[in-house]
Amino acid sequence: MRFLFPFNSGPPVAFTAVLSRNTHVSGHAVVKYDSVLTNVGRAYSSSTGIFTVPHKGIYTISCSLLGDTSNSVLLEIKKNGRKMAKVYSASGTHPHSAQILQLLLNEGDEIWIQNSFGHTAKFHDHGSYNTFSAALIARL
Repeated sequence: MRFLFPFNSGPPVAFTAVLSRNTHVSGHAVVKYDSVLTNVGRAYSSSTGIFTVPHKGIYTISCSLLGDTSNSVLLEIKKNGRKMAKVYSASGTHPHSAQILQLLLNEGDEIWIQNSFGHTAKFHDHGSYNTFSAALIARL
């Protein structure tokens, strides 16, 4: 069955990637979500951790975080180097936190998740807690 949306002609764009194992990310480094569950439109690169916007439109961007109990983790959702939002996980517990954004993005914009701290961040994962996703809601 094909659904027709006149405001959204063209191929779909959507990805979800996760960390497949406990991971350490250097200070101010991009988080590279290595296990790609979906990559329709092939706009996410697991080698760089960057989502490159293929079409102008409104996108949903999401990030979830579970830090290791030994450290606090502060992530930033970045658009072309500019902070859009933060996600935080405190040390000593297993708080799971997330952000969901709807953003107007232009073709060629780059979105990534970055360690905000100047020291290494340790992530607790076995393939399901730490995620990065995007989906095109409406092409403009």
